[in-house]
Amino acid sequence: MPVEYATRAGTSKFHFVKDAYRYILQVLRMVMYFNPLKVLMPLALTLLGVGAAKFVFDQVRDLFYIANNTVMILMTGLILAAIGLLADLIVRSREGA
Repeated sequence: MPVEYATRAGTSKFHFVKDAYRYILQVLRMVMYFNPLKVLMPLALTLLGVGAAKFVFDQVRDLFYIANNTVMILMTGLILAAIGLLADLIVRSREGA
């Protein structure tokens, strides 16, 4: 026996781009709240890897020369890694409380 129902009145309030953005932001907030290393460490390691590769390239191309953008990439990777470790320390200290 099929269930009969009336069609809904009005229009949908769902907006694909805006709601998808809010959903992804919420997931990112939850991951950062419970396991920040899962977000920050891959990004930091990627930047450090790119910076190390660029450093080697700079040294092969021109000995004893380090480009400014190489230093910026390496420092950004180090700062992100430090922030990730600090955030993880804060999360771990909250678990016992």
